[in-house]
Amino acid sequence: MKISLTYFLALAVAIAGSSCQKKNSGLFGDNDKLNDVNLNSISVTCPPTVLSGTYTSPLVLSTGNSYLLRGNVVISNTSITIPAGVVIYGESATNGALVILPNATINATGTSTNPIVFTSDKAPGTRAAGDWAGVYLLGQAPNNQSNALSILINGASYTAGGSTAASSVGTFKYAQIHYAGGGGGAGSDRKSESSFVMASLGSASDIEYVQVSESARDGIALFGGTVFPKHVMANKIRRTDFMVSYGFQGKGQYLAGVKSNATVNTTNASAYAMDISNVLLSESQTATPLTNGIFSNASFLGWEFCGVNVPNADAIVYQRNGNSSIYNSVISSFSQDALFLNGNNVIAHTSGSPELQFAYNSFHNIGSSPGYRDFKTIPWSGCSTDMTNWIEGLTSFGCEEQGNQFTVTTLGLPTGDVCVSCPNFPDFSLKTNTLQDPEFDLWDTGNAFDHPVYRGAFGSTAWFTNGWADTCPLSVDYCL
Repeated sequence: MKISLTYFLALAVAIAGSSCQKKNSGLFGDNDKLNDVNLNSISVTCPPTVLSGTYTSPLVLSTGNSYLLRGNVVISNTSITIPAGVVIYGESATNGALVILPNATINATGTSTNPIVFTSDKAPGTRAAGDWAGVYLLGQAPNNQSNALSILINGASYTAGGSTAASSVGTFKYAQIHYAGGGGGAGSDRKSESSFVMASLGSASDIEYVQVSESARDGIALFGGTVFPKHVMANKIRRTDFMVSYGFQGKGQYLAGVKSNATVNTTNASAYAMDISNVLLSESQTATPLTNGIFSNASFLGWEFCGVNVPNADAIVYQRNGNSSIYNSVISSFSQDALFLNGNNVIAHTSGSPELQFAYNSFHNIGSSPGYRDFKTIPWSGCSTDMTNWIEGLTSFGCEEQGNQFTVTTLGLPTGDVCVSCPNFPDFSLKTNTLQDPEFDLWDTGNAFDHPVYRGAFGSTAWFTNGWADTCPLSVDYCL
């Protein structure tokens, strides 16, 4: 058979193209294999386009491209559009940050199979918690700092707040934020130390399907505002998963905090699943409006769940005059308590107006017995005669809590499914369990919340999936 020179040339080109094809090899081996288990299928052009300074005209990013946040990238009096399939790197050398001012909007809309990724600009395999600052969405809804909550980021001060409770910052959904939490730089404070800050966002904002992982400090902040985020995962956060403060009046459903094997940040404040306060710093603890959020179907899994011993760890703390209501939630595997009421003014809220509600929640594998405690300097000043009678509903003052379950034998989230090593993706679908039923009719009379048939953030069909989330982002090379 006669074979032409053209054939040989074509064959040589094909072989050369195959041998030059980029392999996403990293700490866990060839990421082509990783694609079969974790997402890691986003491919973008590199090097990234540099974003820097303040934008006052519409900024529209393009699918399939990558971008670099150099220092503070500020959107002012205009909009930014981030479509699905975009990768945005936070520059570590300049503590990159994306800041949306109250007079601006964001349309960051990934999909269930093609998310938006924010991550460190460090080389695959070398990324670390705190490589960059994070994403800051500042809105026009009220807070308790005279509607002027200041946040210092890299030496620049920005102000969140306004009088429009039903305002919208736009859309932020199907997005990953990895390796942020670097804080706001010199002179900054706790207000800028979350990877994803929602400050004074209005109720018309659309925040859903967001993953924040590997934050050096806090994970997600709800500071003032009336926003209602759903399906939000904080995993491997070094300090507190969810910060709630400065007069937050919104809601939250399907919030999950999974400590996994994250190392607790022992150089700063204690690490919690949720920290609920009225203020964070030296501001007046009686500032109004008082923090008074409503949360349902949260799941908080502590370090002990995956076999990491972190002593004296609490899940949910109310402190600095904090108040909010929590229903139908699951708290598991914290070495100390599931609930800590810290302070006389917090305890007073259990019989106050608005009243602190903690009902129809389930405790699993909590280190202390009975799994809750308070700290006070005067006799119990809240509902009933003490914390036990209040939280367990043992008296008849009319303000006691109902439906709390203090011993769950089978959680329904096997450690073999959740505590998996890379490249495997955890399975957060609820299996056979002994959780009691949820309750909605007695408190959600306006049907503001979904009414699932389970307690906690996870049901039989998982929403935290490898279609849009990624639990192994360390060594992913997103570049084509």
